[in-house]
Amino acid sequence: MSLTRAWRALSTAAARFDDQTLKPPALWSAMPAPRQLDAARVARDWCLAGSETWAQAQSLVLAEGGAATDEPDAAPALAVAEHLACWMDGSHRLATLSRVAGLRWRLQVKLADAAWWAPRRLDQPWDAGWLRTGANALDHASLAFSPRRPTLVLALAADAARLSPVLAAWPLRAAAWAYPVRWLWVGQAPVQGDGGAQVFRLP
Repeated sequence: MSLTRAWRALSTAAARFDDQTLKPPALWSAMPAPRQLDAARVARDWCLAGSETWAQAQSLVLAEGGAATDEPDAAPALAVAEHLACWMDGSHRLATLSRVAGLRWRLQVKLADAAWWAPRRLDQPWDAGWLRTGANALDHASLAFSPRRPTLVLALAADAARLSPVLAAWPLRAAAWAYPVRWLWVGQAPVQGDGGAQVFRLP
């Protein structure tokens, strides 16, 4: 890691979760059906691919299976997305720990974040959450968001017209980021305004 990237990593080590941009996932939301857990694993592999080497935003569409409709039922995709986010940000692991063990683990995570000289392990927690959709939140996301660690952003495909400008703005700012961002459209494909997104359909 270059000295520039080391400085960026250290400067974000003390940062807090950006709740102006992101709403944390719901830990106890509906579990995906067993056959849809494979979709969460595929999306997790997509998040992690190359995540230790570059800082930019990539997008994936987590779409309902079958033909496109004007009013798709997004419930399965929502459940998979929430499960994935809680998997990525360590919520599932934290829920299994006692209060003391949880505090110890959180401290270990912060120390690992500050260890800029050490390669990030694939099991280190990310930040994850739903992109907030208020006008002020979207302005903040476009102009001021900077990931403090690798970050998974969930966004409803149904809101693509309003949210796509944020995704479009980030490549211009990603050179100043120390960590990668993954943007997951949740809902029906295709997503207007993001023609470069990969599409993964639920079974």
